[in-house]
Amino acid sequence: MSKPHKSKPNSRPKKRSFPPRAQSQDEQPDGMLEAQERAVTAAELPTWMPMDTPSKRLHTPAMVNEVLAYLRCRSSDDEALKAVTKTVDDSRLYIDGTLGTAGHTIEFLKAHAANRVLSFDRDAESMRFAWERLKAENLAHRVALVQSDFRLAVQALEKVRKVVESQQVRSQSVESNAGLLSESVSAEGESILENFENWEAGKVEEEVFAPRVLWVGKEFASRPVTQVSGALVDAGMSLFQVTWPERGLSFREDAPLDMRYDRTRGVSAFDLVNELSQDELEDLFFKFTDERWARRIAEFITEHRRSQVIHTTSELAGLIEAAIPAGVRRHMRVHPATRVFAALRLAVNDEFWALEEGVWALSAVLANPARLAVLTYSSHEDRTVKRTFRRLAGRPLDVEQRRGKRFALSPKQSDSSMRTPLTSHFSIDDFSLQLPTEVDQNAVPDWAQGFETDWKMKIVTSKPVEPSEAEISKNPLSRSCKLRAIEKVVLS
Repeated sequence: MSKPHKSKPNSRPKKRSFPPRAQSQDEQPDGMLEAQERAVTAAELPTWMPMDTPSKRLHTPAMVNEVLAYLRCRSSDDEALKAVTKTVDDSRLYIDGTLGTAGHTIEFLKAHAANRVLSFDRDAESMRFAWERLKAENLAHRVALVQSDFRLAVQALEKVRKVVESQQVRSQSVESNAGLLSESVSAEGESILENFENWEAGKVEEEVFAPRVLWVGKEFASRPVTQVSGALVDAGMSLFQVTWPERGLSFREDAPLDMRYDRTRGVSAFDLVNELSQDELEDLFFKFTDERWARRIAEFITEHRRSQVIHTTSELAGLIEAAIPAGVRRHMRVHPATRVFAALRLAVNDEFWALEEGVWALSAVLANPARLAVLTYSSHEDRTVKRTFRRLAGRPLDVEQRRGKRFALSPKQSDSSMRTPLTSHFSIDDFSLQLPTEVDQNAVPDWAQGFETDWKMKIVTSKPVEPSEAEISKNPLSRSCKLRAIEKVVLS
């Protein structure tokens, strides 16, 4: 490969002295670096985890105590909550917008014997794993699992409500262990997770985004789904996904360039790396994760593509290493490919827009005075949540100035001020590098009915809450975590 001409990075990298200091969040996208590659010994594996699958690892959920306190879902919060609402919350239904391996869901269920949890996730493999864990903990009877993006909370909640209502009216149902699924839903082709291997991966694109009810526990269905008592979104990525080589999320293993959480649909990292222009790649790496060598890395990638396609994570990581001068690499605390891989993952899974649109959707379904808590792991994510919270609290927002050398970053950019939830990225031609902070966020999405006429949100955390030193020492992956919370307010 002919070596491209040298070019300056977007900003001059800072020299680091040794011993290396602790990494700040800006240097450490989403907290997923060395700690995520730690080995898990057989002694650390839970009894319910198959010993022949050591790559399917767990991590401790972040800021559990703070999440439970802000969402007021412990039994000790009953009196305080009753004093605020003047009523007793018999529903006790909480939404976990990012199920993962069920870490926070389990903590919700253990916090109060009456708590129920409706959990969403896009990742079918993670959901099966989480379901097995919930069964092992004897908690599956109080949960409902829906394969869906939490941006579709309104549609998913309505679908679960219909399943529960049908079971309360009809005595005949499809039962399995501690769970049930209505005959009407079963007729639509839905399946309990026990039949996961029989799922049909291929669906028409128009149906692919529809929420899929996979499991409704008996006790969950014993009470109406009338109001949501609280919701959580954890924007972090689980070790279960990172350490699964086939996902292509880590540069530690040679794997196909995929990076999709839902591997049945959407644009993959392979598509972005091989089809975006040099300018678009540069914008992607610099805008999403502040990669200082974005221009040079984009040059190396596009030069390499002239002779052959980039298929694997190792190929991409090698090109990134070659693009960054050796003198700079020697002083890097993390792998040179860290930021580029994080940027690709964020773009492939539309994570910034998921946060912005998901916060709106979850706020719309909350009861009064229920709360929403969001955990983020990078400055970009935290800024997106902060701005969305401000808008939900009724404060007008200014459009942030675009970052990068061009105003029109790509001909694929949309001029819409607010997208439809889960705008499909089935084609690279539809892909956009636009961030939520770059559009007019004063527009109200269609699915937030009643905003500023019937309800709005109140910011509970004026500043982000960070994990304690004690938690960071026990759970290093939580060190970059920030929690923000808002509360529903009904307008008279």
